[in-house]
Amino acid sequence: MDTRKGLFILLALCLLLAVRINSVALAFDYPWTIKRTISTGMEGTRFSTTMLSSNEFPGISYLKSDGSISLCKIIGKLAPSCYSTNSSSLSIVASTLSQVQTHSYPDTFVAKWAYQPNFSDSIYIHWVELMNNTMALVDSGDVHLFNLLSGETIVGPIALALDTGGNPHAAVVLHHTDYDRLVYIYDTDTSNTSCGFDSKYQCDRISVVASPNTLSTPNIVLTSTGTPRITYILDYGTNVVMSYAYPQSGAAYDPNCGPGNNTWRCVSLFYNLNANTRMDLAMGTTQPHVVCTYPSAMGDHPMIISYAHRVGFLGADCIMDWVSNPFTSTVVYANTWKCDYAFATLSPSQVAPSVSLDVTSQNEPVIAYQVCDADYCGLHVRSGNSAGELIWIKDVIVDQGGPTNFGRGASLTLNNRDLGFIGYLEDMDTEANLKTAQQLYALYLPLTLR
Repeated sequence: MDTRKGLFILLALCLLLAVRINSVALAFDYPWTIKRTISTGMEGTRFSTTMLSSNEFPGISYLKSDGSISLCKIIGKLAPSCYSTNSSSLSIVASTLSQVQTHSYPDTFVAKWAYQPNFSDSIYIHWVELMNNTMALVDSGDVHLFNLLSGETIVGPIALALDTGGNPHAAVVLHHTDYDRLVYIYDTDTSNTSCGFDSKYQCDRISVVASPNTLSTPNIVLTSTGTPRITYILDYGTNVVMSYAYPQSGAAYDPNCGPGNNTWRCVSLFYNLNANTRMDLAMGTTQPHVVCTYPSAMGDHPMIISYAHRVGFLGADCIMDWVSNPFTSTVVYANTWKCDYAFATLSPSQVAPSVSLDVTSQNEPVIAYQVCDADYCGLHVRSGNSAGELIWIKDVIVDQGGPTNFGRGASLTLNNRDLGFIGYLEDMDTEANLKTAQQLYALYLPLTLR
């Protein structure tokens, strides 16, 4: 009895020690242990990942071939638990469907998507409330957000974010034969007609360009106070630029875009992009991070991936903007971001490589991206340390290519413990499968392995 009791105590101490070691270890050290196929044969399109409910279960949303949206909860090696919308109740223009966004309550969570219905000149939010544990439907509905002007079409997809109250904030690019415009849509307490009908949503024009110049690819994130940060592509014809827009009405900061005779600031981040550029935007602890792909100026013109993090006046080494100098209490024109213009060099054969970005609770970037060699494409994840000098700490192969290609359309999400979950495509000869990869904690108790 004493021997068994002593062994039990020893095992308990080992377990406590292992949990303690793992709790302070860096999240990127944990393996991508769980890989699974969610759907096959191009059944899963317009997919995006998220964390579901207050339990932070990994979730993936995708548009099915029948027009319905499927939202699946992934728990380790268990079979996915999925909810699907009624295909007869939704009629979605697939190219406009936003990424999924979620908001948690004690026993339920709400998932929301922005979309344009077929044969409609409006934008709606579709929402479902589901039980945390069972994914059972509690309620669902649609909310009218916006009416397009005559002759306008959506340059999809719509970008969507939710504030801490679960209220939607959307960014959308609208194309007309005479112009393109970027519109920011958000909830207010005051009835108005800025969205094309009487509602309590406000629709603000952030940027407008005359044809043949074009806008595209909006992304939106929110600060902790619900203030928007938006990136988008501006194509001048002779140059393609990734731009960044944020509210700033102070005259000393030279506001140059937005509603009310310029109450925002729009800044160019990266130049000389092209139509195949892929980019992503994520919110750090206080400031945004961005990543994008484009051809480099090197002789063989490979694709490269560039990364930037807004830091303000201190520690910046790129991207000029008006900013407050904390030493002189004056507004100066200076570098405001920290950049790595070529953190990864890709194969020239990668015409439109996928890239996805999220940021840890320690304000460190994590980037999922596709890498191709002469034969196959695989999915990689790179983790960095943005404190002080930017250092890329680790690059991990999540799913190695061969005999099929992996990683197209990668969508990365981190949970509140900074562990990752990725949705991506496996490209076969004539079809594609939707897959996921997930990091899990691993406990190592060598004394018990006998």
